[in-house]
Amino acid sequence: MQMISRIIQKLKPCFSITLIITISFLVFSYLFALILGIILFFFTADGLSFSNSYLQGFSIQLFTLTLDFPLMVNVGVLFFSFWFICLLCFVVAWKARYKFHNVIRDSLSHPKKLSKNFLSFMPIIACMSLTIITAIHSLQEGYGVPTGIPPLPSDPFGALFSLTYASIIEEIGFRLGPIGAFLVLYLFWTKRETIIGLSFLQMIKTSLLVVLYPEKRRTAFDSITVIDSGIRTGISIAEWIVLLLTSALFGLSHYPLSAGWELGKITTSFIDGLIFGIVYLMYGAHASILLHWFRNYYLYIYYFLALKFFPILFPMVAIIEIITFGYNISFFHFPSLGELGWLILIVFIIYKKFIIRFFHKRS
Repeated sequence: MQMISRIIQKLKPCFSITLIITISFLVFSYLFALILGIILFFFTADGLSFSNSYLQGFSIQLFTLTLDFPLMVNVGVLFFSFWFICLLCFVVAWKARYKFHNVIRDSLSHPKKLSKNFLSFMPIIACMSLTIITAIHSLQEGYGVPTGIPPLPSDPFGALFSLTYASIIEEIGFRLGPIGAFLVLYLFWTKRETIIGLSFLQMIKTSLLVVLYPEKRRTAFDSITVIDSGIRTGISIAEWIVLLLTSALFGLSHYPLSAGWELGKITTSFIDGLIFGIVYLMYGAHASILLHWFRNYYLYIYYFLALKFFPILFPMVAIIEIITFGYNISFFHFPSLGELGWLILIVFIIYKKFIIRFFHKRS
């Protein structure tokens, strides 16, 4: 037992430095993807042509309801509006609770502190969730359950617009709307003796804070938080029920209403919805939007647009691909950050649940 502990202590500094460098690089790539989006959309001939077009109307999905707005809207203005929301989410993620740069500095000696800030933890969550979704996709395909393909416009800038749009609208419709409303009602019911003393404006402010930052409710009225106490203890049974319900509806909404998706998309969208919902409860609305943004905007920018317009970015895109998806060299598979994350999690559980108990019983 002592020998295992000594090995872990010796490997810990090397592991911490490698992890911090990888996370810092990916966070830089996230910010650079935002810049690339503006350049591609407004400073290339094809992008500028598409941005000058108009939508004959647009819709907003609120849970199971679809609200149609028959308005003429400039595509460029609408894209920039959603892009700016994503930028604000990054700013909030950098500063929220524990600042990103402080967490990165402290994580050199205490890697567990990475989870204190969403932006520092986002690369791990994003890659691990992508790994499990890819695995489920492959498993379903192997058993004859197709997932299908994204129902995106043929124009690459139309696809980028749709993916950016979905990152915001779907989070409002399936996380902030239903889960946020439930949290407000749940707070007003469980803490009604405290809430009743607030003014109308204070109630509005409290409601908005609860919707945008669910943890604010916990820190203001409870001692238990999801980040500090863990998912199992920090999320109540009622919240789990709402999470599962919204995730199921999120999965069903992708089939058969979305042409292009097949039956297997229900499963992967359900898992996605569950992950987005947990992240929302842990960190806030900005976190679930950014994680959704990673799946949509970020991956599309680097794998479908960046090299087409800027071949010089090939080394950067290659590194991102290796970290995100892994790399096969002959018979050797270089694992992705997500695969390493799941491996470390499994080893940690085995170490805590079995090895420590085994040596404890023997002693």
